Amino acid sequence: MSGASIEPVDPVDSTRETLLRAVPVRPGWCDPEKGRAERQAFEPSPGDATGLSADREKYVKPEDVAKRRFDELTRQGKAPGQFCVAEISISKLHETGLSATADPLPDNPGHALIPELNAAIKGTKKCKELQSKVQAAVIKLHGPFDFRLPPGAEGTTPIP
Repeated sequence: MSGASIEPVDPVDSTRETLLRAVPVRPGWCDPEKGRAERQAFEPSPGDATGLSADREKYVKPEDVAKRRFDELTRQGKAPGQFCVAEISISKLHETGLSATADPLPDNPGHALIPELNAAIKGTKKCKELQSKVQAAVIKLHGPFDFRLPPGAEGTTPIP
């Protein structure tokens, strides 16, 4: 999901930076008890035409990444649950032949992409291989984070 770039672009420092990606807590995606994000967590969505979206850790905290994803899904009328945030080593991505590029958005200057992993290859063997490479570059799993309002809070419906 690429947007209008903000100038100047702050180049990604592959030796020091990490990326953050919100992952729903559910079977096959993320297991916070084991501290593991699964391959499925890195599957590109239709909006990832120019690369898998992530956030540069130097711009945002893991909790903020999870909250932004929770809010996006809520606006879409979905009932999101808990999220973990996978922290991905950019240097480990580079070791496997993947890259990370800055893709700042007006409301998210730390937005970044993993361009090789994009919507055009979704569902292919190559996509699964690249997802596994991203999964192997995860160095930490933050969370889980839960932004759901408690049952009975005004204007809400409890989410199971």
